[in-house]
Amino acid sequence: VPDAAFFLGLAAGAWDCPGGAGAPIPTPLTGHTSAVHAGKVYVFSGSTLPYPCCGDEVRAYDPVANEWTPKRRMPEWSQGATAHTIGDKIYVVMGNTPLRQLQNTLYEYDPATVQWSTRPPRPTYRTSFVSAAVNGLLYVVGGMGLPGDGPGPAYGISTETKTHVEIYDP
Repeated sequence: VPDAAFFLGLAAGAWDCPGGAGAPIPTPLTGHTSAVHAGKVYVFSGSTLPYPCCGDEVRAYDPVANEWTPKRRMPEWSQGATAHTIGDKIYVVMGNTPLRQLQNTLYEYDPATVQWSTRPPRPTYRTSFVSAAVNGLLYVVGGMGLPGDGPGPAYGISTETKTHVEIYDP
């Protein structure tokens, strides 16, 4: 099964392939995240420049139908979020708000019911982290945050690089 980068590149017309280029995403985005579920690419969050908008949008790309479909919006806007499919759900790990406030929120998205659920928050508030789904667990590694790991602005005050590894078991 091709990964999200393949589908997104195809959708953007970035590769020459026998099937041709896919439909362009309706809103050009930066700072978004994606996950693949049941053969569709789900794109979460992001913004447009120079005037940020669209940060809570969710769209699904169906490569068979070659079309984008808007889905239920995210509960809040996030920059630097990551998304991973575990089982039949997609987990979206939030990064920071457009005003650079650190987030520790974790959301579960159910593509079958198009519903959002809030999951237990991460122990620390961080942004610029990496994450991965491995053997049914969600790992959040490193990033940047405040001394003491609490909420606050992500930039402009005393932030530090984090070495934390947090593991979420759905």
